[in-house]
Amino acid sequence: MILLPTLAVAFAALCIWLTVRIVNRRERWAKWTLAGVVALAYVASIGPWYYVAARIGFDSPIVERTAWLYVPLLAAEVYVLPESIGRPYHDYHVWWHHQGMIARFQEEWNR
Repeated sequence: MILLPTLAVAFAALCIWLTVRIVNRRERWAKWTLAGVVALAYVASIGPWYYVAARIGFDSPIVERTAWLYVPLLAAEVYVLPESIGRPYHDYHVWWHHQGMIARFQEEWNR
């Protein structure tokens, strides 16, 4: 249970450190590394979004307002990525969706 907060703090520390390297020393490798970290975070964020969307409902106004952020990822998954990459990525966000549905139903059953 302590792993997720530790990873979050480590990720924040990495981003701050890279930002300091970029601002103070203007190092090119730090710029590319930060761009890669941000891109990876965007690609990985679809999973938690699916969890929240499944938990609060896909017809929720906040879900409808944020869904457009992930249209490029879903389009790339379907039309651009080869099956060897697209299928595991699809399984990744389906797993998060299922976890959100399980949490939602457990919450409703415990009422």
